[in-house]
Amino acid sequence: MSNAGYGAEVVTYDRFVDNREKLAGAIIEKTGASLIPPFDHPMIIADKDGALELLEQAGELDALFTPVGGGGLLSGCAVAARAANPKIRIFGAEPERANDTYLSSEAESACR
Repeated sequence: MSNAGYGAEVVTYDRFVDNREKLAGAIIEKTGASLIPPFDHPMIIADKDGALELLEQAGELDALFTPVGGGGLLSGCAVAARAANPKIRIFGAEPERANDTYLSSEAESACR
């Protein structure tokens, strides 16, 4: 089910043409909505419930693989998983053709 199925208004845009910050600003101004960034925000980092539910259902795990984009969800899941099992290994995973995190890491390494 898409987010629209939950009552959300889904706004699409062309990321190569449109500026998402300006688009979000216009929506906020029009509707009074709140912007929750996709990373680096306490509400995203605190969204660790998926990891907690997995750990409750699966029991102790050796490793946890979590999607990584901006790092907020990965951070929250890592905090929850390490609290439950300090020895758990945490891995961030991203699609090969949507590898912004990998490319950023490589660019940073090249600058050193």
